[in-house]
Amino acid sequence: MWRGCCAAIEYPMSEKKSEPRDRTPVYIAIVGATATVLAALITQLPNLMNRPEVTPTPIVITATPPPTHVTQATNMSPGATTAPSTTAPTATVELRAASATPVPSSPTPDNIVTLVLVNNLPQAMEFFVDGVSVSSIDSGAYQVVPVERGRHEFKQCVHGSDTANPNNCFAKSTILNDAVDYWEMFETNSSIPPQSTLKLIVINQSSTPQDIFMDGIFAKTVNARDFIELNGPGGLHTIQPCAQGATPASGSCGERTSLQLSKRIEIYKILGNVP
Repeated sequence: MWRGCCAAIEYPMSEKKSEPRDRTPVYIAIVGATATVLAALITQLPNLMNRPEVTPTPIVITATPPPTHVTQATNMSPGATTAPSTTAPTATVELRAASATPVPSSPTPDNIVTLVLVNNLPQAMEFFVDGVSVSSIDSGAYQVVPVERGRHEFKQCVHGSDTANPNNCFAKSTILNDAVDYWEMFETNSSIPPQSTLKLIVINQSSTPQDIFMDGIFAKTVNARDFIELNGPGGLHTIQPCAQGATPASGSCGERTSLQLSKRIEIYKILGNVP
């Protein structure tokens, strides 16, 4: 009666035992693939070990630099500065003022003479050098004209007149050798009357600067081979040149000369060097 209840129960043991058998080919494939990769790596390993080192190629970047602005500071006292530009580097060139020295009235080359034209005639005059008109000068004035050294034909004519008429002109041949010289237009019968203040042109033909003393009082220094203008009343005066820095009492002076100033423009010339 109990046989039916005690029948043996069969479990599906065959499914559990077959699972390992199903995975075995997969494991075998994985192992085989791994072995193949390892074999390839082992084969290429010597090549990888002996592969030359590759130097990276440098990258060169070329850029155009900004332009440089050069600023010249002119007419600036020593120590003055110029504000730099804010857009680009600025090279500032600072120009310093030269030491104060007397400026020659007419710097000329060695073959040029500074000729001072003086017109003490009552009318304007025209001046000719070798037949060529070079200047017109008013009455009671003086001008500076550069002329080459050597012999020349100088001629003065009344301005605006017929220069071919000898009554309107005066001509003379002269030789210029000094660095500075003068030509005075003057006639005794037609000179202009003097004024209360006259001009004295002092020409220094020596090679050293000279201190000029008028009536025993220092007036002005005239540079070597140059000229100066002094102003003063007409009449009798004394004039004496001295070595620069010396005084009449030192003995380093030239001869003391009396000079009667009676023309609108007078000329005094220093010849040679003064002791």
